[in-house]
Amino acid sequence: MANKRGVSSRVGRGRVEAASRTRRGPISPPNEATPTTETDSELVAEPMDQCATSSTPDTTVDTAGPLSDSQPDNVHLRDELIWSDGDDDNDVILFPDAEELVRPPDTAASSSVIRLGLTQKLEESDSSEDEATLNRVGDIPLEWYKDEAHYGYDVEGRKLMKSERSALERLLGATDDPNAMRTIYDALHNEKKVLSNADLQMIFNLQRNRTPNSNYDMYADVVTDTVEFDPLNHPLARSGGPSKRKFVPAEHDMKVIAKMVRRLMKEDTTKETTEKESTEDEPTLLWDDSKVEMDTHTHFKYYNRIPKPKAAPPGTYESYRPPAEYLPSERAKQRFARLRPIDRKEHFLPKAFEALRHVPFYHHTIQDRYQRCLDLAFFPRAQRTRLVVDPSKLLPELPDPKDLRPYPERLSFQYKGHTATVRSVAVSPNGQYLATACDDHLVRIYEVLTGRLMKRYDMGAPVQQVEFSPAKTLNVLAVAVEYSLVFIVPKFAAHEVVNENTLRHLRAPGTTVGNAEDEHAVGGEVSLGGGGITQATLDKDEGAHSLLQDLHDVEERDKRAEFLDASAKERRAGIVLKIALHAKVKRFTFHARGDYLCALCPKDHVKYRQTVMLQLSKRRVFCPFRKFSEVVTDCKFHPTEPLFFLSTTNSVRMYNLLAHKLQRRYKAPGGITTCLSIHTEGDNFLVGDTTSHTQWYDCDFSDKPYKRMRSHKGVVNTVAYHTNTNAYPLFASGAADGQVHVFHGMVYDDYNKNALLVPVKILKHRRAVYAVAWHPTLPWIFTSTEDGVVSAWTE
Repeated sequence: MANKRGVSSRVGRGRVEAASRTRRGPISPPNEATPTTETDSELVAEPMDQCATSSTPDTTVDTAGPLSDSQPDNVHLRDELIWSDGDDDNDVILFPDAEELVRPPDTAASSSVIRLGLTQKLEESDSSEDEATLNRVGDIPLEWYKDEAHYGYDVEGRKLMKSERSALERLLGATDDPNAMRTIYDALHNEKKVLSNADLQMIFNLQRNRTPNSNYDMYADVVTDTVEFDPLNHPLARSGGPSKRKFVPAEHDMKVIAKMVRRLMKEDTTKETTEKESTEDEPTLLWDDSKVEMDTHTHFKYYNRIPKPKAAPPGTYESYRPPAEYLPSERAKQRFARLRPIDRKEHFLPKAFEALRHVPFYHHTIQDRYQRCLDLAFFPRAQRTRLVVDPSKLLPELPDPKDLRPYPERLSFQYKGHTATVRSVAVSPNGQYLATACDDHLVRIYEVLTGRLMKRYDMGAPVQQVEFSPAKTLNVLAVAVEYSLVFIVPKFAAHEVVNENTLRHLRAPGTTVGNAEDEHAVGGEVSLGGGGITQATLDKDEGAHSLLQDLHDVEERDKRAEFLDASAKERRAGIVLKIALHAKVKRFTFHARGDYLCALCPKDHVKYRQTVMLQLSKRRVFCPFRKFSEVVTDCKFHPTEPLFFLSTTNSVRMYNLLAHKLQRRYKAPGGITTCLSIHTEGDNFLVGDTTSHTQWYDCDFSDKPYKRMRSHKGVVNTVAYHTNTNAYPLFASGAADGQVHVFHGMVYDDYNKNALLVPVKILKHRRAVYAVAWHPTLPWIFTSTEDGVVSAWTE
């Protein structure tokens, strides 16, 4: 601080010298005469009359040497703003004291200090006439006086008038005022105040969290510790330190402590008994609430009483002598009179009276007291704790979808050609071909990677479903059309050995596979890559199928279904087998081995014929249910166990095929179930319904859904797991709102750990989605819509 004071004094002395040279005239160096210019007189920003009066010998400061005590008392001191080019704020003295400015300068220390600001005289006056008149309006906002000619009242009640100055005059006045940069305006007293250097120094210290008084030493009372610690002479340092045995109380000490604890406990019990005896003898106070015995409910109501609401205290509006600002004008009185009583905020207008005894009777006393009673009567008597819950904490902590890749994200292919709603799509077991079923009577087979149309069949009626056999040793494409199931062998989709095995598996014993002429008539379709497919072959095979009629209800009543061999024309086109039923086939599904098949005919009037099971190798037909009253919607076989899942309108049933009994029934809350899909491990399954919900069931957990997800805005038409959930734990749901929602569904082997379900992507379409199918080896999904477009979404 001593260095700072020295710099300040030297800088102040230099400024005094500059001012002195201005008053005396220019000072020329020894070897060069400096002419007098007009700019030399402007070094000190003072009025000309002050400069003229300060040039007398009585007020001139001698700059030849340091000031002594013999200097006159009327030396003009200057408040100056000091600035330093240093980076540290601690090394800058912004506002030195006025006394320091007259000390002798030190040119070496003040070379890096630049002075900014204006000079002013330090004048002190004790005259009471200089005190400003104070405004006595109290807490009334000053905004109320912005349209008035006065800004308040003095202590005697006289109006304090505003100064009549325009904005231009105030601007010119601030330009001519040398202290305009340090002048503030006091709106309460309508005056300007010039901040001194002491005020600026205080503001500077407060902005930097320092003490306002720079001379205050906060560490003056701190006493330094004179005790020195010698680590070599400390008891813990001289030896190896105390052993753990020293911290364990001895056996004798333990006995003493236990004896003391028993005595204390005994004294507590004796004290309680004496208190009870003394209270029985004392007289009972009638109004003493501290010793009243009450039950738990009464005790809670008594000590948790809610205080009654307090009435608002009267304000200035209700005063019998309010200020003039609260008194209404004539226009306000007329407007108040025109209002209806129900629209008025108050029943009266403020009015001034000379004394309290002149105030008349308040006519709305009874109404106000009655309203107060109503407020107390209807005040809630129950105290409820409001739950403050962060909505973000209610959401489960799910992983980032980016960490769960790969999954289908973008549209890569579109297979066009259909002119109506595509009801079903199916992918071959090797993932090379895609089959579609449409309401335009056509079944199309595309090559997935190239989009090439490999085969086209006109079935003669709207096609409900197509599906490839899941067995890799069989090359079968099943088609559900009207009252029949048609089995097609697309020879270009598999090797010749697989095709021969398929024909041998589907036909009755003793039939032949085919001859060379039939092979030649197909036009080279037997080639593995499909190179023999031509447009002539497509047109010839398209109309080869002939539609079957349903079985007669009277003559063929005993027949559940009938196997029919295809004609020679149909066999040349690849159609090898047909199965006729009594009602229209809505859904069918293959067993994992490909030999068994279950067909659903929900509109069959004979209820037990709604579910028909077929064995293709032996051409056997049987209905598993004799008495069944509910309407079936979908069915699936368990992938590894002899279990059969059948979904009805309000439940999902699981049957044991070996025991021939119902093993479990799962409830389907909500609307009618529409679709069903079984996980590849068989422990979980998905169900879609008409209430836009997708439900995840755990077979070992409960008969109710583990998760019930409502992500769609329309009827869920299809749900499907990925066929390889070990590599891609994905499932999807398609609905009538034109969206396909892709989820990450991880199932753990640990039974104590629930499945992880995370929504990862929404695939949007222009029309309603009717079918989805997963690629068997890749995270691709195929979707079909009612506009006849089949889309392929890839990662």
